[in-house]
Amino acid sequence: MIPADIRNTDPPTPRFREVDVRDFDQVMQACEGVDAVVHAAIASSRAFGIVDERFHPQEEKLEFDHVSFDVNVKGTYNVLEAARRHGIRRVVFLSSLTTVFGQPERPLPPHPRPAPVNVYACTKLCGEQLGEVFSRTFGMSVLSLRIGQPYPLHLAREPEWVATPRTRAGFTVFEDLTEAITRALNHPTPEWGVYPVTSWTPIPMVDLSDAEAIGYHPRFTVVEGGAIEPRPR
Repeated sequence: MIPADIRNTDPPTPRFREVDVRDFDQVMQACEGVDAVVHAAIASSRAFGIVDERFHPQEEKLEFDHVSFDVNVKGTYNVLEAARRHGIRRVVFLSSLTTVFGQPERPLPPHPRPAPVNVYACTKLCGEQLGEVFSRTFGMSVLSLRIGQPYPLHLAREPEWVATPRTRAGFTVFEDLTEAITRALNHPTPEWGVYPVTSWTPIPMVDLSDAEAIGYHPRFTVVEGGAIEPRPR
């Protein structure tokens, strides 16, 4: 595995490649000699300090939307095109459940229609569709994982985020996310697909049957208070 990001970690990660996905030449170099790509680069609202975008000035929101389009749409195109040119057949794209959370129905029905909640969600939906085009047109295998809110990040310090079962039902614990990525990388058959991914919850928000079909089964749950526990047997 060769990690890549816009900057290295502290302390530095070995075999790291510094890549800005907006720069096609950098992406081409990063894809050289690899067998598969996990495309996890995003511009998210939290990177801009925007927890609830309704309460931020319009100029801050406009800046975020511009960067979001550059990273999430142009960056995704660059990754897919670089993979195509290098003959990389499998790409796993980290999408978002925000692409369908605009629907009022809970739990969401199987195969919900697109209903992005904001501009960021539109960019992730565009990434899914780019994957479908590259799969259908060039014979690549592009699997989009519609993940819930990765947990814990800094959410454990925000009690309102873990207060209710409904909120916690949208979380994806890091260990479960890693499992979903591993399954998507190694499953032999799909050419293209969209797979919702959350951790286990007694009150499901989404139907995980599509993800289960490629071997994903959540192993963790977030309980009241924000602790992470193994899924009940």
